[in-house]
Parts: sequence; C-alpha cells; structure tokens
Amino acid sequence: PSTPMVDDVYVIQQKYGADMTTRTGNTTYGFNSTADVTNSAMKFKVGEMATLFTIWDANGTDTLDLSGYYTPSVIDLREGAYSSAGGLGSYNPALLGLDPAANKAAYLSAVNAYNAGEGLGARSGAYDLYFGGRAGVNEGVPWSKITNSVEANYLMQQNIGIAYGAIIENAIGGFGNDRINGNQANNSFTGGAGSDTFIIADYSGLIPTPSNPAGKNVVDTSIDTITDFTTGQDKIDLTSFGAGAVQNVIYTGGDLHFDANGHSYTVHLLGASLNTTSDILLG
Repeated sequence: PSTPMVDDVYVIQQKYGADMTTRTGNTTYGFNSTADVTNSAMKFKVGEMATLFTIWDANGTDTLDLSGYYTPSVIDLREGAYSSAGGLGSYNPALLGLDPAANKAAYLSAVNAYNAGEGLGARSGAYDLYFGGRAGVNEGVPWSKITNSVEANYLMQQNIGIAYGAIIENAIGGFGNDRINGNQANNSFTGGAGSDTFIIADYSGLIPTPSNPAGKNVVDTSIDTITDFTTGQDKIDLTSFGAGAVQNVIYTGGDLHFDANGHSYTVHLLGASLNTTSDILLG
C-alpha cells in the first residue's frame, strides 16, 4: 500500500489526532485528480497499474473518479469502507475475461509491454510463480491461488479505502458494469458506460470518528443524484431496505420518490426516464 490503510489511519488518529488541514477544498481522487492530490498513487493515468491506498480528506466536496477503467468497479463511499477497482483489462477491453493461465502469450505480451514502458523488467521469468506454481516455493501453490485472483477474475479487490471521518460525496464509474454505493452526504453518481447499479440506502447510525471512537450519531436525510441513468440498462438497488419495506414508488418530474421504514426518500435522475417496474431492484 502507498498509504496506511483504513484501520491504520484510525489507530494513528486516535493516538495523534486527525490532521484537519489535509485537502480541505473540492478534491478529486483517481482520474482527473486535482492539484491538491500529491500522492502519485491517488493520481490515476491511463496505462498505469492499480494501486492500494486509503483516502483521508478533511473537508470540501470530493470525488472518487474511476472513469478510465474498462473493468467493472465496486465503489463504496461509506466511511471505513473499501472500493475495488482496476486489474487485468483495466485499459484494454480485449483483455477482459482473459485467463492468464490458459493464455500465456497474450498475457505476457500485454504485461511486458506495460513493464517496458515503466522501465521495469519482463514478467516472463515469474509467470510460473503466478499461474503454475514452482517447486520449493509456497509448496508449489501459484500466487494466483494464494491471492484468490482466479475467483476475482484477476481484478483488484478492496484496494481503495476511505478513512473514518472522511466524507467523499461523489463517485464516477468507468466503462464497465459498476456498482456504486453512497453515504450519508448528498451524493452525485455518474455510472459512465456499461450496465451500472446505483445502491440507495439509509446510512443513519453510529459512525466512528477520529475524535469519538464510540461513534457519532448520523441521521441520513440526504438526497442523491444520478447524472446518467439509462433505463433498461442501469438499475437502482433498494434491496438494503428489506423485503416488502419499499412502498409508494413514484417517478415524476425527473425524481424517484419512495417510502421505507417510516421515512420518505428522493433520488434525482438528471435528464433520464425510469421504469419503476423493471429498473428498480427491491428486497
């Protein structure tokens, strides 16, 4: 990791306090990053490998931008949560779904070309360590098995964390079929291309903070906005409210309205149409 991760940051802030001067403006992490992001691991460029880091951000209206990835991303803006983004095929859709263990030449061609561009050596000599196993190393078990890479389709898992106390308001997906989960703020979601799923939930409850380990009490009154919903392709996921909990679903004037568990909710859909029967997932 290029930074301490979520639990590390939490422990550090408990002992030394949180730096409330860290990026207090409107900051974008990932692609199209703003100038106040100085850690190169948080500044994505097309062709660069995926990284592991945790975001600590003191203030402002902030964005996690994964728009450059062809691979499906799982974006989770909740404090203490991890997003999963990047992996094999991130910048080359021809590699999506490729099994490196069965397509050695295609895999090495792509990886070695990238390594050469970064001034790194070829991966050829380590191929068997990753995908075939090598006698006398890790009991002959390949790294792809140890790291669960096969089951994850060679995509990164839980590699971008958001520290407790950091509120990231906006998320931008890429070319893949992304899942985007917000938080208690007024979130703006842009799915990008692909068939995307936008998770709407009630984020009320106790959330630990750097100054209050017992947790601050959050009452979620947020109104989220989806900027590019496509009916018949994207989905709005309301399953977190529970089976039969969502009632009075109405789409009018570009807004989705519904009731659940004694509360009323609104989601703005900019310039979109919505089929309340087929575009919404219910518990």
